[in-house]
Amino acid sequence: MKYCLIVLIVVLSGCSRPDYVASDIKLQRTSWDSVLVSVDYRTDKAFSDPSPAVPDSVAVRLFSAGFDTLFVGTDSVVAVPDRDLGDRERALIEVCGFFGREVVCSQGGVEASPKRVEVTSDLVYPEKGDYDLGRYRFSYEGRRLAFGATAPDSAWEKIDMPTDSEHHLTVRVLGERGEPITVPLPNRRGRFKLTNLTHNADFRRNLLAQLLDADEATVRFEVYSSAFNITSPIWVSDTIVEAKTEQTRELEAGYFVEEAGSRLLDLLRTFPVGPNIYLFMNSWSYDRETGIYDIELSLSWQSSFIRSRWFELEAGVRVAEDGTDPVVSLLRGNERGIRRWEQRFDGREIELDRILPRPDPRPARRDTVFSTDE
Repeated sequence: MKYCLIVLIVVLSGCSRPDYVASDIKLQRTSWDSVLVSVDYRTDKAFSDPSPAVPDSVAVRLFSAGFDTLFVGTDSVVAVPDRDLGDRERALIEVCGFFGREVVCSQGGVEASPKRVEVTSDLVYPEKGDYDLGRYRFSYEGRRLAFGATAPDSAWEKIDMPTDSEHHLTVRVLGERGEPITVPLPNRRGRFKLTNLTHNADFRRNLLAQLLDADEATVRFEVYSSAFNITSPIWVSDTIVEAKTEQTRELEAGYFVEEAGSRLLDLLRTFPVGPNIYLFMNSWSYDRETGIYDIELSLSWQSSFIRSRWFELEAGVRVAEDGTDPVVSLLRGNERGIRRWEQRFDGREIELDRILPRPDPRPARRDTVFSTDE
């Protein structure tokens, strides 16, 4: 009974074996867009020697890394849609031979071409001296390494960018901890405003800390793209923002005095003023953390009808570095000056329209743009 059981097990095992087997798949890359495949088959029957076998039919399939079917055919040449694949994306080739009801398959992998995105750029930061503002212009071109090239710096050929490509810009202060600000780039050109974006508070604090400590800060900009599944930045630029010197700050404060004083005089005078007008900056200060100027000015002018009449006022001016939200406060003055103020305004404070900053002076910047491709 024991010997019969052993014989039965051997017989059943022999019946469960496939009659055919496939050799390892052989892949020959003839270009980035085609692969020559070859698989040999042989019999594998119990109690008989292996011999070459020819399948009734062959099916060849190509799958992406996400297991999407990219190619189905029966020929030994596989068409690879390389331009649609990601950077060095792995793809799977499966060749199946059909022997009646028996199917024997063999698989092998291929890699898509190395791809990158070349960027033509124009980025200005800070714009008009505002650390929250910048403008950009980017254009993108897809590239893949020429087939057969042996070095990364060899020729790269142009390929179309994917139509669904999305891009974004990250902004951070180099050398500081914290997450960068992410700025969507829906268009090839435009302006960006960092105010109210996530992580802007950390960015602003890090920027001002470096300006206070070293009078300059390095701001790194990186562009990322969804094209070709590239995860590293496709463009990197370092902008060195230099703090304004004390002399530059004083010139800027003087400019705000000129603008605020001129507007104030237009609001206070009744008729054309006399030949003598005097406007002085008595003092000024600047708070780097808030970006606010506090200035004290003196304004006096002579009546155009009665030359002996003088109007004198001293006022405080509080204005942001970018010229927004200027507020003028009455401090003191002679009787005529104060009476004229009270005739024109309700209260001791008035708000003016934004004072557009001069093109210069503004924070200097030095730009360094480099590619991340090796």
